[in-house]
Amino acid sequence: MQKLEKRNSTLRRSLEGHEGCAEAFEALRGEREVLGRSLQAARTQVRSLQKPVPTERDRALFAKLNEEWPWGAGTLLWLRDNFNSKSWSVNTPEQIIHFVEFEGELYFEDKFVDKAFKRFRTACADLVDWLVTESSPGDYNPQMQIVHDGTYRPGGWSEYMDVRQRGEKLAKEVVDSWRSFERIGRSRSL
Repeated sequence: MQKLEKRNSTLRRSLEGHEGCAEAFEALRGEREVLGRSLQAARTQVRSLQKPVPTERDRALFAKLNEEWPWGAGTLLWLRDNFNSKSWSVNTPEQIIHFVEFEGELYFEDKFVDKAFKRFRTACADLVDWLVTESSPGDYNPQMQIVHDGTYRPGGWSEYMDVRQRGEKLAKEVVDSWRSFERIGRSRSL
C-alpha cells in the first residue's frame, strides 16, 4: 500500500507540472481546425483552377453525339424501354453497330469526359458482340433477329435464360454508361 501511495503522489506531482499543457493542447486543436478550413478552401480553389476550359472540338463532338443519341428515339429508347433480349427487327440495332464499327477513333481532350465516353463505347461493343453471337435471322421472317430458345441450345432452357439475362445486362450497361457520359460532359461545361 505504501508503494501505491508513493507512486500516486509521484504521478500527482508529475501531472501538476503539466497543468498548462491542457490549455496549450486546446490552443493547438483550435489552430489545427483553422488551418484545416484554410486548407480545404485552398483545395477547392486549386480544383476550380485545374478544371479545363472545354475546347470547341469537345463541345462540337459532345453536341453531335447528343444529337445522334437522343433519349426519346432510336437506340437508347429501344434499349431502355423495348429491348426484350429475344427478338428484334434486323434494322433496329444499326446505329449501335455502325457506332462500334466506324466511330472507334472518336475521343475527347478532357480526360474525364473521354474516360466516360470510352466506357460507353466499350459497353456498346460488348452488346454488339452479344447481338452478333447470340442471334440469327428468324426461320420464318428473315427481317427479324432472334435469340434461339432452349430447344436449340446444348444447355437447354437454362442456357437460354442465362443468354437473355446477359443481353439485358449489357443493354442496361449501354444505357447507364450513356447516362454517366452525358452527366459528366454537362458537369464539365460541354
